[in-house]
Amino acid sequence: MKKLFVLIALISLGITHSYSQNETFSKGTNAINLGVGIASFRSFPLTASYEIGIIDGILDKGTIGVGGIVGFRTYTSVGYRYTSYSFGVRAAFHYYLVENLDLYAGAMVGFSYFSSYYGVNPNQLFPGAYVGARYYFSPNFGVMAEAGAGISNINGGIVFKF
Repeated sequence: MKKLFVLIALISLGITHSYSQNETFSKGTNAINLGVGIASFRSFPLTASYEIGIIDGILDKGTIGVGGIVGFRTYTSVGYRYTSYSFGVRAAFHYYLVENLDLYAGAMVGFSYFSSYYGVNPNQLFPGAYVGARYYFSPNFGVMAEAGAGISNINGGIVFKF
């Protein structure tokens, strides 16, 4: 009887441990990032993105997530004002390595609407690739950082998970 109890306890511990490994981002997880970035036009883009996990079990501990992103940036100088509104769709591969840390890499495609004082409006469709990390201080709140091509070159901020 004692051996059976120990076996059940070990199996339960293993199931609990494997669940906690994917706790940072897994199928059904929703995450909202709010960030500020650094871009090439001496501006600091504001971004907001949403992502949901849709497929688990990729390469054992990996998850695929999809979502969207919106951004705004503006730059003003003597006689010149540049403004950009951007939005896009994203897909990322998340992989669990360390507790509370969500590491990911992804690709996006988006559209930017530009306006300027001089009337030059080079609206464009753009691709992007990025890598990122989210560190959770609690089950639903953390910090995030991303680097790559897209709305901003480097982006950092907070993340809410639900």
